[in-house]
Amino acid sequence: ATLSDTKTFVTPWASAPNCTATPNADPVGRVYFSTLSTTQAALTSTSATGGNVVFNVHCIGNPN
Repeated sequence: ATLSDTKTFVTPWASAPNCTATPNADPVGRVYFSTLSTTQAALTSTSATGGNVVFNVHCIGNPN
């Protein structure tokens, strides 16, 4: 199953931030940022488990 979610930043960044995503459970598949821009981050998982996997996402960079 392919799962995805997008977070729109309240205040846009001056440049795209560096982000990391840590799953709270093993997603048993590929996890990647499908979009990482100054205004949003979209995380996609091709997970064999189905259902939901919770991620902690942390972004750092040059705020606007």
